[in-house]
Amino acid sequence: MSKRKRSESNGNGNNELNKSENQSPAQRKTSVTSKLTLKALNENQKKAIKSISFNKITIITGPSGSGKTHISSVYGLMEVLRGKYKKLIITRPCVEAYGETMGFLPGDILAKSFPYITPVLDIFGEFLSSSEINKLISEGLISVVPFAFMRGNNFKNAFVVAEESQNTTPKQMHLFLTRLGENSKMVINGDLAQSDIQNNMNGLQDALQKFRNIDGIGIVEMSRQDIVRDPLVQTIVEIYEKEEREKDLPI
Repeated sequence: MSKRKRSESNGNGNNELNKSENQSPAQRKTSVTSKLTLKALNENQKKAIKSISFNKITIITGPSGSGKTHISSVYGLMEVLRGKYKKLIITRPCVEAYGETMGFLPGDILAKSFPYITPVLDIFGEFLSSSEINKLISEGLISVVPFAFMRGNNFKNAFVVAEESQNTTPKQMHLFLTRLGENSKMVINGDLAQSDIQNNMNGLQDALQKFRNIDGIGIVEMSRQDIVRDPLVQTIVEIYEKEEREKDLPI
């Protein structure tokens, strides 16, 4: 989606809002669904879409820019708007670089959580106006549940996308996976090269080891060749990967 088209969509925010307010929920869903499109740009993205379609749980690993978040979030929102699930739930461990946590942010749990899912909202912004996105959130069709508040939740009739899963612990991943309820689907995204958990196995690594040959769980592993952002990103990832390989060489 071009920047021009995105700006045109957002520039008509007031018109979209007025139109949206005069629509029934069913009409609004149909209108928004018609704007969403999902197309694989390479073979691994095709594998990811196929895996999400056929499995209850899909684990997608790969570097930044390989399309993990785009594929899972757009697929999930499309399924919700088609009525297959009642809500799209976005979750992630609220830990950033240098150990910053959501406790340092102002506001209630919802206000604290949304900065962490900005990448997902930006993707939706390529197709929808801000008023349309806000309406989906206010109606509960898009929801946020941080990993820190996962205990006690049971995901029913939900499409759940877990972001930044390389920053979970094995116990957190265990807790998350066992929340899977009736008529629900999970997509777990992560980049093993960007984990803030040092000197211990993270939850994403642990899940990859445990669930490789389990029916109902699909695993798609992307590489720098799958990066669909600026070509320079692919070069940057390659340099970091080379540095990590050299660190592991015996002296």
